[in-house]
Amino acid sequence: MVKVIDPSTKKVIRQMPSEELLAITKTISDMRGLLLKQEV
Repeated sequence: MVKVIDPSTKKVIRQMPSEELLAITKTISDMRGLLLKQEV
């Protein structure tokens, strides 16, 4: 993850990947766990 922060305000100007993309990735990962069952 990369964040570009304004040094004077300490506010995040840009984040890559975005929070939305991180949330989507987590949801897909969780769903994959539900769809695929592994036996050890």
